[in-house]
Amino acid sequence: MDEKSKLPELDTRLAKIIELLHQIEGITLNQQQVLCADFIEQGDLSIVEEMADNKENIMTEVEQTEEAFEVLYNEAKVDINSKSYIAKLQENISEVLRLKDSIIRLEKANMELMTKDLRVKLGKFTIPKPAQEVVNMYKRTTRVQPL
Repeated sequence: MDEKSKLPELDTRLAKIIELLHQIEGITLNQQQVLCADFIEQGDLSIVEEMADNKENIMTEVEQTEEAFEVLYNEAKVDINSKSYIAKLQENISEVLRLKDSIIRLEKANMELMTKDLRVKLGKFTIPKPAQEVVNMYKRTTRVQPL
């Protein structure tokens, strides 16, 4: 494959990354809707877990595609001299970064929703101390009087 024929492959891989990131963004938005709609009222997180598994599979594909893109780019970068092609590449890479940032913000919001929901459902709770710690505290606070 000559260097010029690698440019369409670069475009294809970058477009694939963008497509996959759009899928992840959509799934993350759907998770947010599920979390907001109280579908998990009975503690059933299976829908959210299924979505997370799906996102994980897609993310693996994103990582593989990014690695292939990087290898291809390193091979072809010396031959990329068209300003319009460079501008197009920069625009697409900016879109990738924007999507990744959006996904991170959505994930953070989802975690906050889940944390808030758990706090409301669980209320305030205390963790019981281990038995040995209770015994040690008792021994320190009570003094045995000699007979």
